[in-house]
Amino acid sequence: MKEKILFVIFIFFVSINIAHAQPFASAYVMTEDEDDDFKKCNLRNEGLIASAKSTLRYNRIEVSSALPSEIIVYINTAIFPTGGSYCGAGLTLEIFKYGQVSLKKGNVQGKHLLCSNSYVSHGTIQNSQEKLNESVRQILDLCISSIEKKLAR
Repeated sequence: MKEKILFVIFIFFVSINIAHAQPFASAYVMTEDEDDDFKKCNLRNEGLIASAKSTLRYNRIEVSSALPSEIIVYINTAIFPTGGSYCGAGLTLEIFKYGQVSLKKGNVQGKHLLCSNSYVSHGTIQNSQEKLNESVRQILDLCISSIEKKLAR
């Protein structure tokens, strides 16, 4: 009886791990350099990178500390100080795979775009960083989910 219970528990945990398998083992996160508009809007790339790394770890994906990496999460931002205490922001998050990809017609070597999503916002200088950090988390979760679905087919 004890063996049956242990076997059922084992199967349960194995099925959970299979259902939540990550689409890739590790990824490197990168952004463009901060410019004057970043500073005017009180924004820092460190917040965006930390949000992306946290989201990757939450999805059980290791964060690579240096290039080269097979998977790159690229965060591109366009910041627009609109005067006074307001800022506009555009953010695009892309996930690239470098190397070989298997397609129906054969294997293809190169740089492959796995996902690309964007976010546009307008807010006060005080909440701009928080909004962008949250958008990175949401977009990256959406990308990881869409990649998992594509791989499951």
